[in-house]
Amino acid sequence: MEFNDLLELLEIDSPKDLCFFEQYAELAENETEIPVDTLSALLDEVDRDNLIELTESYFEDLMKYIPDDQTDFYTVLYTIGKAFTGLATALEVEGNRQVYAEEFFKFRNWFIFDSEVSCTNVEGGNESRLPVMKALALYRSEHLTDEEYTYDFSECLDYPIDEYIMPLNSFGGEEEDPADRYDDEEED
Repeated sequence: MEFNDLLELLEIDSPKDLCFFEQYAELAENETEIPVDTLSALLDEVDRDNLIELTESYFEDLMKYIPDDQTDFYTVLYTIGKAFTGLATALEVEGNRQVYAEEFFKFRNWFIFDSEVSCTNVEGGNESRLPVMKALALYRSEHLTDEEYTYDFSECLDYPIDEYIMPLNSFGGEEEDPADRYDDEEED
């Protein structure tokens, strides 16, 4: 995919127009292969504050739709989201725009193509092996289809998180600790 094709896919005229959640989700979830140099060209001009907000919103939205019994996977996705938010926060550090593009490329490949989640139909026992993106979509759609599945994300837990230059405050704030999400359920 060429740079202009990517702008057309996102329905924007320039990278500075990347400011809506749907555009970022399309960038993350579109199954068309996007070369890292095309992503890099896009991210070279994206507004830092917009990228921070879009990154945070996207990963917060993803984490809402993880099965409750998949605590380890929730923690992995939380960590990935924090790493991306940290990179976006430190976008002006030399080389971080390129690092963000490379890591986004790696994330997309894992999320859309390379990961495998075991999804087993509770009623029929049929097992499907789907990438993370499709497994999360299946989980979201359960209430629409009246089908129920069990999910095993254990093969997706080894996502490599590299060390980056980012401000320490990117890990602070009032955000929920991933372990606390399940404490409330155990008290019931």
